[in-house]
Amino acid sequence: NRFDFFIVSVTFLGILIDTSARIAARSAADGGAPSEPPNLMFLRIQRIFRIFRILRAVRIFKTAKGLYAIAVTMMSSMPALVNLLLMLMLLFFMYGVLGVMLFGHLCSAGDETRPGIEAVRCMLHPPETLLDPHANFINMGNALLTLFRIATGDAWGEILYACQVEVVGGFPRKVLDETWKHMVDLLQYDPRTLPPQDPEFLAADDDDAAIKIAMLSIRRWNHTAYGTEDHPAWPLTSDTARDWVALARMALPFCVTDQEMYELENANLAYCGEGIRCVETCGNPYFANFTLVTFVLMAAFILLQLVIAVLMEQLNANEDEQSAKHMLMPGAETLRKDVFLRMFRRWRWNADRIDKFLNGPGSKRSSVAPSGAPSPAKKPQ
Repeated sequence: NRFDFFIVSVTFLGILIDTSARIAARSAADGGAPSEPPNLMFLRIQRIFRIFRILRAVRIFKTAKGLYAIAVTMMSSMPALVNLLLMLMLLFFMYGVLGVMLFGHLCSAGDETRPGIEAVRCMLHPPETLLDPHANFINMGNALLTLFRIATGDAWGEILYACQVEVVGGFPRKVLDETWKHMVDLLQYDPRTLPPQDPEFLAADDDDAAIKIAMLSIRRWNHTAYGTEDHPAWPLTSDTARDWVALARMALPFCVTDQEMYELENANLAYCGEGIRCVETCGNPYFANFTLVTFVLMAAFILLQLVIAVLMEQLNANEDEQSAKHMLMPGAETLRKDVFLRMFRRWRWNADRIDKFLNGPGSKRSSVAPSGAPSPAKKPQ
């Protein structure tokens, strides 16, 4: 009742303040004497007190016995849950560090839209294998958020797939007939028909043919898209630019290795920042499978299940305790133990009052409390 009285008083106080503020504003608008504005700090505090009205919903626990049992179970399980939470945090930290070390170099959506040739490194990466901008391992914060998403099972297969991308077919890369045909269509001539001493001469069976085709494509793309960084479709600002980027992706499919990034950087066709060397965009299927699968097994199927086990155990313990309170007294057919204790507490409180009235406040109690009966410091409920 005191809590309800406090909430109602705060509510009426807020209504009174709002009404007085509106009256003052209306009086000032009508040409009356402007009144002193209310204290803003007091208004903020009063609005905070309004939030306490939400706590009235807590009273539902008194009537919903099942909900009350669950709430008591959660409160009783806090010490054990804290230990499990600390273990879960340690697991997240360990796998977060592993994720940053193993997959921190992978491209995420949006990296391919950096200005100029800074976009080249991730522009060559297939769009379907880019990590989500909110689920990557570029830093420790993002890694922890990504691990939380994986622990909940939210499309963690997409993250696993992006971390598994690697070069298929071995080295040196082979130039496919489809790639060569696409290049000839764009150039409108076949580089194999040029004299060997010509700088643009190229043979499809050369060991470095793939990286040379990629370099040629990036040069033509840069020449086409230069100065159009503000275009909403950057880096694919035109059909021609899109065709050259597609050719570069066909020449270096799936991802770009460290050696290939080194050659592109030396040819001034890639840039990753002042003093920063461009690294590969490839993942590792073995590390990805081991790291993410073991994390899912430990986080989702072990620790989180342990939390449920602790709650269930505590719930059973609380139910046993409630059952013990509702046990019948020895030799009684309907008198329960909890009812007997309430009766005894009320009798003892009345007996103490009579004893103090007859013998004075210094008299000693002669009654003996049964097991589990608290001292009647105040009137029993």
